[in-house]
Formats: sequence, structure tokens, C-alpha cells
Amino acid sequence: MRLKELREQLGLQQKQVACELKISQRTYSNYELGKTEPDITTLVRLANYFNVSMDYLCCRDIPVKKYGNISTKIENLRKGKNLSQEQTAKIAEMSQSNYSKFERGILDISLPAALKLANYFGVTLDYLVNSNTGNIIELDKLQEDIKLNFMLIQKLSLKQNNLVTGYISRILEEEQSGI
Repeated sequence: MRLKELREQLGLQQKQVACELKISQRTYSNYELGKTEPDITTLVRLANYFNVSMDYLCCRDIPVKKYGNISTKIENLRKGKNLSQEQTAKIAEMSQSNYSKFERGILDISLPAALKLANYFGVTLDYLVNSNTGNIIELDKLQEDIKLNFMLIQKLSLKQNNLVTGYISRILEEEQSGI
């Protein structure tokens, strides 16, 4: 996590941040040292406090996109991939019983489980946790869209094909290089 880096950029002491978040200095120190990980609620508070995305806070360099209820979103992602609760629980490395409770809103999800699911489904933590609307990166859909675009390009004349292929290649190169 980037807690220490962010705190030092603001010229703050651990005690100041801990006091503001209403946690002990020892707990905050353990987060910075990686001895313990905050729960999702605390992660949201930390991200809001430092005015960064949760993904940035967790050293995930993925474009930030935002949406709503985490249990509903994961359930929709799970169903979109035709996965059972049991299969999704295995991905998250949690019991099927606990996963079911999480999906029903009875139990909170741990940060490691949320990270595993975000990675598996190709979405950001911000998408899973926040309620604002916007676009997300769904890797499977992106790949499918690229394939469809290339199929259309093949139907164009050779001259048009070269122009469009060059344009799409530049866009993909820019996205990969983070421009």
C-alpha cells in the first residue's frame, strides 16, 4: 500500500492520520508496514482521506472507474460469467457459505478477497465499491470489441484497411504505454 508515501507527501505523522480516521496509531502503523490489511470500509476511508482511488492506494495501476453496491456488482459479474457461488468463492479463496452471506449483504468481504475478484473479473476496486456511474474496463468485452473491429476492417478496401489499421494500432499503443 502507498500509505506511507501519501502521508509523507502531506507532511503528516502517523498519529495525525490515525486520529483523523479514528483508529489507533498502532493499527495505522501496521497498515503502513503491511503487517495487517484494512477492511474494505477502512480502505474506503483511507482512499477518501488521501483523495486517491483504492486501486492506487493498493498499488494497482488501473484506470479508475466507479459504480455501486459491491455485492450486487460481484453477483452480476459472476452471473455474467455463468459462475456458481461455489466457483466464485474458490476464486476469492473464501468458503461458499461466507460468499453466499456476502452476496446477500450479511457479511463484508475482505480486501484480499475483493482484490482476487477484481483481478479475475478485470475490474477496479473502485468499480466494485463506489456508487458513482461511469465506464469500466471489462477485459473480455474489450477483446471482443477489438476482434469485431478487425473483422470490419477486413471488409474494407485495401487502402481504407491500411488507414484504419494504422489508426487502431496507434490507439492500442497509446493505451498500452499509458498515454
